[in-house]
Amino acid sequence: MGCACRSYCRVYGLPTLHAMKTSLCKLCGEDISAKRSRTLFCSYSCAGKYKVATRSDELRASHSERLRERARTNPLQSSSVTNCNAKSWRLRSPSNTVYEFRNLLLFVKENQNLFDPSDVIPHKSSPRGCRASVGLNSLNPYVKSPRGSWKGWIWYSQTERRVNDCQDLLDRTTP
Repeated sequence: MGCACRSYCRVYGLPTLHAMKTSLCKLCGEDISAKRSRTLFCSYSCAGKYKVATRSDELRASHSERLRERARTNPLQSSSVTNCNAKSWRLRSPSNTVYEFRNLLLFVKENQNLFDPSDVIPHKSSPRGCRASVGLNSLNPYVKSPRGSWKGWIWYSQTERRVNDCQDLLDRTTP
């Protein structure tokens, strides 16, 4: 058998210059003939199955703990006004008070007294927090289908106030 790495060797039928290494697959035990001696698996599927089988729960737990710690220490990922996903908000409450803030989840967390107690119960499955944060998020005029109001809360627009003589669309006067 000629060397497959050069056409010259193939044409003239010279002996193999680069001997193929033979070993056994680390997962299934099948024979492997590879040019590199560091090849451990017969296929990508065996390599993937081995990786999943040997990955321990301790490794996953330590990795998620490191990610949580990084999120706590990094100002762009922490729950503060410097969060990379924080947006500027301007909302009017049912009591006609205008609130301006930068992080919606943080606002709801710090001002739970403004909402019904059943609306501020955190959802473990939802990354958006609670019903109050989802409801207020639906008021944002920049989302795909914004709502007009949620339990008396509305989006506060300064342009609207200037044009309509200190009144918004619901005819509530500005304090």
